[in-house]
Amino acid sequence: MPLRELSRTEYAVNLAGLAAAFAAYRRREGWSPGQMRDWQLRRIRRLVEHAYARVPLYRDKYRAVGFEPGDLGGWDDFRRLPTVTKAELVGGFPDSSMARGVDVAACLISTSSGSTGRMMDIPHRADRLWPYVLATHRIFRWIAGRYPPGWRHAYIYTSRYPVRPIPGFYPLSFIPTAAEPERILAALRASRPQLLAVYPSILRGLLAIDTQGLRDLGLRAVSVNSELSTQAERDAWSAALGCPVGDDYSSEELTRIAAQCQAARYHLVEDIAYLEILEETSDRAADGIGEVVGTELHNTAMPFIRYRQGDLARLDPNQCTCGRPQRILSGLVGRANDGFTLADGRRLPAGFLIDACYRALMNHPGVAAAYRLRQTSGDAAVLDVQPGPRWVASAGSSLVTALQAEIGSRMSVTLRTTTDLPRDSSGKRRTIVGLPSQMGRMV
Repeated sequence: MPLRELSRTEYAVNLAGLAAAFAAYRRREGWSPGQMRDWQLRRIRRLVEHAYARVPLYRDKYRAVGFEPGDLGGWDDFRRLPTVTKAELVGGFPDSSMARGVDVAACLISTSSGSTGRMMDIPHRADRLWPYVLATHRIFRWIAGRYPPGWRHAYIYTSRYPVRPIPGFYPLSFIPTAAEPERILAALRASRPQLLAVYPSILRGLLAIDTQGLRDLGLRAVSVNSELSTQAERDAWSAALGCPVGDDYSSEELTRIAAQCQAARYHLVEDIAYLEILEETSDRAADGIGEVVGTELHNTAMPFIRYRQGDLARLDPNQCTCGRPQRILSGLVGRANDGFTLADGRRLPAGFLIDACYRALMNHPGVAAAYRLRQTSGDAAVLDVQPGPRWVASAGSSLVTALQAEIGSRMSVTLRTTTDLPRDSSGKRRTIVGLPSQMGRMV
């Protein structure tokens, strides 16, 4: 569902918020971990008090474990709070999971893409968007190294951003995801952006059609987001385009979570969401890869407190060579229900499968304009290919042979050609589609 435009009053309030918070927001970027933890705890205390008083879902969950807001003295108390799931929030919407007294007409309603099989409407107060605007500016600076006000920014997205730029600052060009690749390329040639924000599947398709044309744009940086891509792919895209290509890890629920710096490490956006990594089957901290659980620090219309995001990752205790103090997220392998579960219970993570497809496609440039690897049984998968400009049947057979060599004998791969590959309502395309099954052990 496209986001509505802001009213003049909402625009003015957000503009004032941007101006008032900009300096403090830049200072927080350099805070020590201890300073940031203290600030986060203060925000979380206020958010928990608000949720207890106004959101029935949280009040009922907290009362069930004997918790009252005054009990939240420190982080140990916070970690005793029960987690919340997407199913609970969807099932309680709007009566139980939205804050009482919130005027829906004063909100922007975004919709999660349903990659876990369930769609979710998420309201945000339309006059409180400025923290996310500042976080987005920071993310682009991390990826590009800098983001001066004169840079032209093109974004390929489902609908226009609800926030318009100040005239003369950060000029924006919107290109819809529904446009044909040739029209997208033409729009990029017309706007000649320095910064491009795009889904990985769309970038894959554009590079398959006209790599040199994209390079000739003179891009300074590319931010990919919302779909899983791998570092090997992003390194190859960076070499092809002659500029940094970094990943922005975000979601509709937790908004800005982490983004890569130019050293390719994921730094958490600590003043937007507080992140934990928990075991998938309990509320205990995971030792290694676990489920991403986040608390969004600004959404009071529909709070997300200890929300189980469904993605798998780990926290890296080491500091990045770039010197930034934010915690580092690593091992991001996609959602818990991504990847393939084999007949013997072993699991092939989505990241491994994307890399296998990438290496096979790299040796067959132009053969596939788009692809999807789809599991059909415990030991079989289908590679759906939308033929590219250099497609011939023999090249398709060679592509499957190369992919089979990457995956090995544990699974057989067959080829299917198609004139189109579906996208969901948000314009995203699932590149790896597994069977709905229980998690196995990673291999």
